[in-house]
Parts: sequence; structure tokens; C-alpha cells
Amino acid sequence: MSEALETWPVDMLGKILPRHLQIIFEINDYFLKTLQEQYPNDTGLLSRTSIIDESNGRRVRMAWLAVVVSKKVNGVSELHSNLMVQSLFADFAAIFPMRFTNVTQRRDPTSLAGAGRILRSPACWMKILARPGVPTSSQLSELEQHIDYPKVNQAVHHAKLENKKRLAAFIAQNLNVVVNPTALFDVQIKRIHEYKRQLMNVLHVIARYNRIKADPSAGWVPRVNIFAGKAASAYYMAKHIIQPDQRRGGCDQQRSADWRQAKSGVYPELQREPGADDHSGGGSV
Repeated sequence: MSEALETWPVDMLGKILPRHLQIIFEINDYFLKTLQEQYPNDTGLLSRTSIIDESNGRRVRMAWLAVVVSKKVNGVSELHSNLMVQSLFADFAAIFPMRFTNVTQRRDPTSLAGAGRILRSPACWMKILARPGVPTSSQLSELEQHIDYPKVNQAVHHAKLENKKRLAAFIAQNLNVVVNPTALFDVQIKRIHEYKRQLMNVLHVIARYNRIKADPSAGWVPRVNIFAGKAASAYYMAKHIIQPDQRRGGCDQQRSADWRQAKSGVYPELQREPGADDHSGGGSV
């Protein structure tokens, strides 16, 4: 993203953060001298990897600085890591072949299952797979052959409903908002950003609300839209993306009769302590 590849004029940094700029110059000087020793015949490499962009009015390339001083550069997903090493940071990937990696914060699905997120008891897995204990990730594919079994579907449905009831109780207790646990929970939890399309999601909620108003007897599936995320304090557009969702959240309180089949809103941030019901490490809800 462009905001992650920001550059700053050398003159401006010199006026505001002169000591920081001095350190950046020293880092860049040491880095370029090291490169010159290792690649004496590649003169273009120095200009391409220099932290200071000399071709654009002398600017500090912040992403370049981050790569040079870091021990690891995490692309999070394998796709993003490949994009970095094959295009944007191809030169750095050749210089530091072991520096680029991809590590996610994902959790083993079986840990969630064992905690009651999918099937609440290992006994359920015993009934399905005919062996004790919760299966490993590689064994989850064995569930495919059981997807048409009524008892399996009933067990999954029951576990999901129980978890939705717990979430509904949490929302009611902490946000004073009553939601229907049997409704479809449509959840988007992402950093607020234009390319993550929260605005498109909000527009869909508004459009669906208008369709419900126009034809309330059309057999609509009750839906609870839950949004969560944070935005950089100076990200002007992200703040405007949040505003229409806040107005939708007010609407469902004022017009509950019209909004009875669709609820949405942004409410004050909640901090959850890690525990039996939380695998996020105490993040925001």
C-alpha cells in the first residue's frame, strides 16, 4: 500500500528531526559501503537500494530503512511475501535471502474446536471419527465424508447456536443491544481501510434495509451485522467510512419496528481479557 511506502523530504526531516536524520545517514552510509564491497560491479544496485532516493528531490524511503535495519521482514501471507521478494524488494531479497518470511497469527482450528468453538466436546469427535480426542489439522478433512449425516449437522448447529447465544449475551451485557442469536451473524473484523471494503459492506446493509422497508413480507433471513476494527488517527477517509455505520447503529435503536430484521452498528471499544472464551489475547471487540 502507498501509505506503507511513504517517503519524507530530507530537508523537512533535517529541520524537524535532525538527530534522526543523522542516524539514517550513518545507517545508509554503512549499508552502501558494505554493498559496494560485496557487489563491486553492480553500480545500479547502490542507487536502487539506497535509503535516500536521490532521483526525487532527496527523500528518505521509509520502507527501505525498515528492511535494512530489520532482522526479519514479515509478509504475513505467502502471497504477499512472494510479491515483496519478486518485485518491490527483489534487490533486498537477493542481498538478504533469509530475511523475508511469512508468519501469520492464525490458530490451529482444532484448538478452537477443543475450546468449544465448533464441537463443544471431544466426545462429539469420538462419535464422528470413532476415536477419542480432538483430531489434528491434517485429520479434519476426514469430516468431509460425514457432512451429510444428520447427527453431525445437528451437533455442529447446536454448538454454533450455543456460541451465538453467548455472544448475544455478551453484546447485551456490555453494549445494551439485544440481538437475535438465531439470526445470521454477518461479521467483518478488519482494520478500517478503503481496500478492505467496509464501506461496500455498509452500503449493502443500507440497501438491504431499504429492500426490507419496501417489501417487509418477502421472507427475509434475519441478519446481525457486526463491524469491528481500528483506523489510523490521521486516516481521514477511514473516519468517514466509520461514520455511516455509526448512523446505521443509531437507526436500529430509533426504528426498531422497521429494523427488526437487520441490526448493525459501531459501539464503544471493549477490551476483553484472555480466558476460556477468548483466543485473541485480549484484543478489541
